[in-house]
Amino acid sequence: MVNATVLFPDSIYRLAVKRGGIVKTSEVYRIGIDSHRVSRLITQGILSKPGRGLLVIKEAALQSLNDVGEPQYLRLRAAYSPVLAAGPSAAAAGQAAIVLMGAQGLPKTIIPEFTTKSGGPTALDHIYHNRREPFTQARQINGVNFVLPEVALAQAVTGLPRNNAIALMDSMLNNNLLDPTGLARAENLTARRVNAKNVRPWWRLVDQRSQSPAETFARLTCLDLGCPADALQLEVFDAFGSQVARVDMGWRLPDGRWLLGEIDGFDFHSTARQLQADRSRQNQLMSSNTILRRWNGADAMSGRLASDVHRILQDARWRPGQVPKPEAARMWLAAR
Repeated sequence: MVNATVLFPDSIYRLAVKRGGIVKTSEVYRIGIDSHRVSRLITQGILSKPGRGLLVIKEAALQSLNDVGEPQYLRLRAAYSPVLAAGPSAAAAGQAAIVLMGAQGLPKTIIPEFTTKSGGPTALDHIYHNRREPFTQARQINGVNFVLPEVALAQAVTGLPRNNAIALMDSMLNNNLLDPTGLARAENLTARRVNAKNVRPWWRLVDQRSQSPAETFARLTCLDLGCPADALQLEVFDAFGSQVARVDMGWRLPDGRWLLGEIDGFDFHSTARQLQADRSRQNQLMSSNTILRRWNGADAMSGRLASDVHRILQDARWRPGQVPKPEAARMWLAAR
C-alpha cells in the first residue's frame, strides 16, 4: 500500500491531521490528483469519502486520533465536516466553532453545525445543522471560518447541560478566548434564545481559575453538595517560606488542618517521568497539618470526588464560609 505521507504533500497531510483526517476534494485536485486517481485511492483504502466534497486520508485520521485521543478526535471530525462541505461562504457555528477555537468543556458528541453569510438554507441542511444566523465577522483556522467566540458561546450554551456550559465558559476565560467583557456580550446575546431563562444563573458560577473541565465539574458538584472549596489554586509553602505547589482545591478544617484536593486529567500523569514527579510533589505536600486526596477526571465528572469530600468534611464538622478570602489564597505546611 502507498504511504499517505509520500503520496500527499506535507502541507496537505498535516492539515488533514489537524482536521481529524478530513480534506476537501478540491484541495486534493489542486495537488494534481484527479478524480480517477481519487477513485483508485478509495478502492485501495488510502482515502474514504464521508460526504459530498470531502475526503478522509485514513492514515492522517489515525494519527489525529493518536494525537488528541478519541473524544477530541470525534469532536474535530464533527466540527470540520459541515463547514468544509458548505464552502468558503460558510462558518462553523455553536459547538463546532468552539471546538475549532480550542475551548474545552463540550461533551464527547457535539452538534455538527454551521451557518452562512446569507443565513439562508443550503443543500446540506438535511445532513448538518444549519443555524441560519447570518454572520458578518469570522475568524479562520486550518482553512475554515468560524464565528466570533462570543457568538459561538451564545449559540452553544443554551443547548448544553449546566456543568458542561460552565466548564466551557471557564475554559474560554482561562485560555483568553474571551475576557469578562466578551463573556458579558455572550450573555446578552442569549437573551432571546430558547432556554435563556434557565441558563441565566450559570453565568454567575463562572470561575476562570478552573484550569480544566474536570476542575470545573469538581467545583460545581462540591458546591451542589454544600461543600464549596475554601480555596482554588491554593498556593502551598513549606515551613521555610518556599512555595512547593499550587493545589487545585482546598478546605480548611476546624482543627486547623487543610484537606488538599488534586485532580488529574484524563490524558495526563501516565508516563514514568510524570508519575515520579507526581510522587515527589505528593510527598512534599504531606505534613501533620494536611490531608491529601487525589482524584482523576472521571471521579470529578461523575460526582465521586464531591461525595468523598462531603464525607471527609462531615466527619471533621467543617462548615462553609469560615475562611476569610486573604487566608484562602495560601497555606503553610507544618515543619516535619
